[in-house]
Amino acid sequence: MYDSYLYEHFMLEAEQELEKEKKQKANKKVNFYLRDNLQVPFISPILKVRSNRDKLVDFTGDFIDKNSEKLFAMGPMYNVPFYEREINFLSELFNIEIGKVAQKENDKVSNDSQLMNIIKGMFRETYGWTTIPHTIRVSPHKVLLCGILIDALQNGYDEVIACCEYLIGLAEYPLFHKKYLSPKFDVRKDVMQYTIEHLPIRFRIKKVKNILELIKYDVWRSLKTHKPRLLRGDDMEWVEFINRVRNAFNSTYKKIAQMYHANAEKDVTIFTTDGKLEDGSLVDKGGHGTNMSSIIENTYTQFISSSIHMAIIPALAEEAKIPPENLTNSINTVFTTKNNKLHRVIEIIITSYFVKTPTASGVGTADFLSFGLQLFRQSSNSKNPLYIELKDIINELWVKSILDLPNKYSSQGTINNYARAIFRYIVFMIKHHN
Repeated sequence: MYDSYLYEHFMLEAEQELEKEKKQKANKKVNFYLRDNLQVPFISPILKVRSNRDKLVDFTGDFIDKNSEKLFAMGPMYNVPFYEREINFLSELFNIEIGKVAQKENDKVSNDSQLMNIIKGMFRETYGWTTIPHTIRVSPHKVLLCGILIDALQNGYDEVIACCEYLIGLAEYPLFHKKYLSPKFDVRKDVMQYTIEHLPIRFRIKKVKNILELIKYDVWRSLKTHKPRLLRGDDMEWVEFINRVRNAFNSTYKKIAQMYHANAEKDVTIFTTDGKLEDGSLVDKGGHGTNMSSIIENTYTQFISSSIHMAIIPALAEEAKIPPENLTNSINTVFTTKNNKLHRVIEIIITSYFVKTPTASGVGTADFLSFGLQLFRQSSNSKNPLYIELKDIINELWVKSILDLPNKYSSQGTINNYARAIFRYIVFMIKHHN
C-alpha cells in the first residue's frame, strides 16, 4: 500500500525508538494502572456490546460526512474542530467525565475531571511524577482514544480499529493546524494549493488524495511500529504511542507550514498569472505552467463526497417552476449514475471561466458565479466546441438518457427548466466548494 522507501524509513525510526525506550525503561517500572482503572472498568464493557461499537462507527462516519468539504480538500486548507460535541459523545458513550480540552497546544486548561484524575494516578504510580506532561494535560481525550484502540486490538474489533485510525488523527490535527498553519489567520487556499503542488515528491501529501488520507496515514504509521507493544498494554506503551502520533503530526505540519508561510509572504499563488499557455494552463510569475487540473480534481472530489446541498434547492426549484423534491431526485439520479460525465461538465465550466478570465483569483467568487449562470444560455447557440460538448452532455446524456424527461413531460419548456436548474445547481456548488 505504501512505497518501500517510506516503509524502510519508518522501520528504521522504529528500531531507533526501541533502543531509546530500552534505556528509558531501565528507570521505570512496568505497570498496568490505566488498564485496571480506565480500560477494564470504562472501555471494555462498552465495546463488548456490538451496538456500542456501531455507535462509534456511526459517529466517525457522521463526523467525516459533516466535515467532508474540509477533509477532502487536497491539503490542510481548513482547521477541523474536534472539541465540545465530540468530547461529549465520547464522554456519554463510555460514561466517564473527560472535562475541558485545548483548542491549541499552548492553551492553559484547568481540568479536574474523572478521566484526568485517573491519568494523574497513572503518572504518580508508574512514573513517580506529581505533574502531567502538558501535551496530555490539555488533551486527556487522547488517552481515552488510545485505550479504545488498545481494547479493540486485544479483542479483534476491526471496525473500531479503523475508527481509531481516523479519530486519533482527527483529535490531533486541529492542534497542529492552529499551531503552525492558522495561529492568527485562516489558511489562504490559493497559496496552499500552490504550496502542495510545488512540494518535493518525498512529502507524503503528494501521494494521497486529500487531507483525510494524510491524517489517517500518520496514525497508521505510528500504529504499525507500536502494535505489538500496544497489545501488551502497560502504561508506558499508552504514553509512548500518544507521543509517537503527536511527533508524527508535528513533523508533517511543521514542514508544510514552513513552505506555506514562505509562499504566503511572497504572495505566490496558483492564480498569480502573467498569461496562458497553448494548452490552456496558466503561467505563474516564474514562467511555470500551473495546470488547472488540481482545481478541477479538488472540486470534483467535493461533489462526489458530499450529499445534495438542500439549502439552495428550494430557490432553484421555484425559479424553474418545478417541485423541490423532483429537482432533488433528478440531481441525485444524475450524480449517482455511472459514466455520468459530471467530471467533464465541471472541467468545461472551470476551464471556460479561466480561458475568459485568465487573471481571476479563483472560482469561489461572485464573478465566477455570474459567468457560470450565463453559460447555460450561451452554450445553446454557440459554435465553441467546449460549449457544444457541454450542451450534448446535458441534453442528450442527462435529460434524455439518464432522466428520460421527454417521456415524462410533453412540454419542452418544462424539460428545459429541469436542465437549467440542474446546471445552475452545479455552478452554485462549484463556487461553494471553492
